[in-house]
Amino acid sequence: MAVNGDVILGVGSVTNAGRVGLNYVSPDARFQGFSRALLHAIEQRAAERGNTTVTLESTETARRFYLSNGYTEIGKPIEAFGTTSYPMSKSL
Repeated sequence: MAVNGDVILGVGSVTNAGRVGLNYVSPDARFQGFSRALLHAIEQRAAERGNTTVTLESTETARRFYLSNGYTEIGKPIEAFGTTSYPMSKSL
């Protein structure tokens, strides 16, 4: 979790298998380094659990962010419920 005082700015989660389930930062906290710091903490947690790779499904909005943080696209984009997600992974 990313906080500033008593304000929650972001939350994230990763499974024991290294799958990122959640990585959300408030729009009010964008472009201040919180997203990158939260992602780093998620990756660190995955590594502590013995994972050598993390995986996730990115939204179109977050796609460039993950690519710029060392993630690569794996497989074809997934289209469901009117949106497209991009399977991605990163070696730790």
